[in-house]
Amino acid sequence: MKFKRLEKTILCLLLILSISTPTYAFAENVMHQTIKTSHPKKATIKTYKYKNFKKIPTEISLKKKQSIKIEIKKYNNKTLKFKSTNKRILSISKYNVLKSKKKGICELKIYIKKNKKWKIKRTVTIYVGYSKKEINQEKDDKVVLPQRIVIDNGNSTVNVRVNNSIYLPIQIYPENATNTELEFKIEDPTIASIDTKNLLYGIKLGQTKLTCYSKANKNINASIIVNVCKINSNKKKVIAHRGYSTKAPENSIAAYKLACNYDFYGIECDVHRTKDGVFVLNHDETMKKTYGVNLKISDCTYDEIKDYKIKNANNVDEYPNETIPTIDDYLEIIKNSDKVAVIELKGQLSYDDLLDLSTIIDTYNIDTRLEFISFKPDLLINMRKIYNSKDSIYKPNYTFLSISANIAQTELGDYKPFEWAIKENMGFGCYSYLISEDIVKALHKHNLGCFVFEVDSFYTAYDLFYNLDIDAIASNTAEILDN
Repeated sequence: MKFKRLEKTILCLLLILSISTPTYAFAENVMHQTIKTSHPKKATIKTYKYKNFKKIPTEISLKKKQSIKIEIKKYNNKTLKFKSTNKRILSISKYNVLKSKKKGICELKIYIKKNKKWKIKRTVTIYVGYSKKEINQEKDDKVVLPQRIVIDNGNSTVNVRVNNSIYLPIQIYPENATNTELEFKIEDPTIASIDTKNLLYGIKLGQTKLTCYSKANKNINASIIVNVCKINSNKKKVIAHRGYSTKAPENSIAAYKLACNYDFYGIECDVHRTKDGVFVLNHDETMKKTYGVNLKISDCTYDEIKDYKIKNANNVDEYPNETIPTIDDYLEIIKNSDKVAVIELKGQLSYDDLLDLSTIIDTYNIDTRLEFISFKPDLLINMRKIYNSKDSIYKPNYTFLSISANIAQTELGDYKPFEWAIKENMGFGCYSYLISEDIVKALHKHNLGCFVFEVDSFYTAYDLFYNLDIDAIASNTAEILDN
């Protein structure tokens, strides 16, 4: 009986052992897998840094299970946000890490935080697990029709100079439109024409309408008025700045004479006085820039500087013997032409200096063709006193120049430069980028002229003359003139 019980006990133990052994192996195996997966190998995150949003490509190709990070200069995780249009293809962590998952195509939207609001700045197409060949095939299969055309940044009119051409910028939206071919229609093809490279040609003076159509979507079009134009030098004053100074050395006899051959209204020069009383023409107070010698004109006699030749200016090789001209050289050229003498008063000229200068000018009998300009208000006031005391019926024009239109200068008190000019009943001049419609209207309200200096672009000059109603410009070139 005892033996049978022992036998049963042994059989039970054997049965237990036979069952528990594989159970233990499975558990051991599970524990091993858990250890492996609980410490996965860290994925490498590649960071792409861009200076601005435009530098971010519109398409990015990723492998499966690839992690990248996009950084834009001046933005961090608090001011930058990414959104995926398909999280099964591309997921984004709270730290803005992009992780590709399965093969597919989705869009990545990039936002910035501005004034407490999120604003979209860039959309990127993400290809996950695609080869270059597959990507190209996808593009071929995907057709995006144009939805909008914008000509010349949305302007209603474009100016093109007669007998010249300009490139006409045309934008097609959306940017990923697949067919961007265009057709053009010009109402009057005798006035203007346009080619397939968007070069717009001005054929004759006048206006016509240009309409641009999408070949892929005929309902999409845009129009602009084409104004074929020129500057009428009989009505608009263009002054040769330091003579024709792009063709010959500035403030030289050659530059003054050359300007006489073109439709300039006047010829401008810069006046200084030597130690022994000779009036000479040079832009700076010293001769270093143009003549290469560091001599101050007012500290030298005329004999000490008269033989130096111009070294640093346009076309000095063609005009190698140009020396510093005197006011008499200049006035003789003016007298024998139809040009107006536009004399800029420079340096530290005293009242007596100005009186002597006016006496020299009077000997050439050009009083009806004489204007004074200066950055120094006291020189203009003193010269006006001198000419007001003369018996001459004609009184020269005076124009106050300023490097700023609105910032008050010390010698002007509380007045802005153009306000001071109005108070003193003088014209006003400044750089083209400083002038405004309000300043021009204020001057014209008091019958005063507005002068803009150093304008060498035809289109800038045309805009100043015909849109802002500027009275005169100083230019280094005759290229803006039609004759």
